[in-house]
Amino acid sequence: MIILDGKKTSNDIKAEIAESVKEIVAKGLRPPHLAAVIVGDDGASLTYVGSKVRACKRVGFESTLIKLPESISENELLVVAVGIVDKEEVNNDLLNENQKLKKDNKNIFAQKIELDKNIIELKEKISEQQIEIDSYLEEIKKLKDKSHHGR
Repeated sequence: MIILDGKKTSNDIKAEIAESVKEIVAKGLRPPHLAAVIVGDDGASLTYVGSKVRACKRVGFESTLIKLPESISENELLVVAVGIVDKEEVNNDLLNENQKLKKDNKNIFAQKIELDKNIIELKEKISEQQIEIDSYLEEIKKLKDKSHHGR
């Protein structure tokens, strides 16, 4: 029976990763970069992401932590996400296997924002038309009332 020392194994793996990052940087390449976005003030999420940021630092990864208020709209969050994907220093290789996927993700975000704008415009037009219809129906009612009183 083999007994594993979890802490030692974890530290060995982290040392291997740190060494790999040093080799990457020595070749003139950017180190891996983790970007994390936290929406709201959930303590457990802040603790979890904070531990990931510290782990990145230990092995030589760069990291960015963006904290946003819980009140942020979905569209505002999508704009932040697109901004992160656009940043050259953020390494998207773990999420996006290639540039095409990166562009596809941007297009999905852009389409989502455009769709939401179209929905808002459509709702406004429907609302305007409803007001016009309501005004028209009110005028018809007034005319009917006048015609009934005139008899």
